[in-house]
Amino acid sequence: MKDFLELSPDLRAAAAALESGLIRRLEDGASMGVRVHAPEGLEFDPACITAAALANLSDLLQLLPHARGVLALPFETLQALGARALTAAAEASGLQPPLMTLELDEVALAASGAAGLSLAEGLKSRGFRLQLNCAPHAPLGLDQRARALFSSAQATATDAIAALTEETNVWAQPMARRIVASKAAGMELIAQDADESQKEELRRLGFTGASYTDAA
Repeated sequence: MKDFLELSPDLRAAAAALESGLIRRLEDGASMGVRVHAPEGLEFDPACITAAALANLSDLLQLLPHARGVLALPFETLQALGARALTAAAEASGLQPPLMTLELDEVALAASGAAGLSLAEGLKSRGFRLQLNCAPHAPLGLDQRARALFSSAQATATDAIAALTEETNVWAQPMARRIVASKAAGMELIAQDADESQKEELRRLGFTGASYTDAA
């Protein structure tokens, strides 16, 4: 199972602390990635938030040139910016869309309706890989058309295991239905915050993708 490191807003300090461990894992043949959130403490300015996050991601991928970059921005930031402006911002930071993954929040995407689906389609058409952040209790389900836009789906390891190993009725678990639907749509399943004791169970359940862990 591959390892993804979810880095804190203090990305430079986290990268310095983790550099030797990350490079050691790469040397062992692991497929690595870095997951970057919007920096904290910024007023809501979509362009500013995006530029800061992309700069952080660019810095980390220079440190780890073989890693895959995942950008998890608030959905409202992506909506306010739009696919064209986000593509231009990524390229201005030295990042090419096909080499990046954008993580979209399922709750926000489902609640946004047709506008959210149009945004996702626009991002995919510009070359971004899309990853769905599966929520335990999203207000609306996503149909097959929407799920086909995504290459991967991630869920918290503990929630995923609890949902898929429920002894009563797995299909009564919203999270289980979302995971099964994501797998049926051909998405790579990724577990977040998985510890060593959970990895075998997650692999058995179909989580063959990365495992996010907190760097700080």
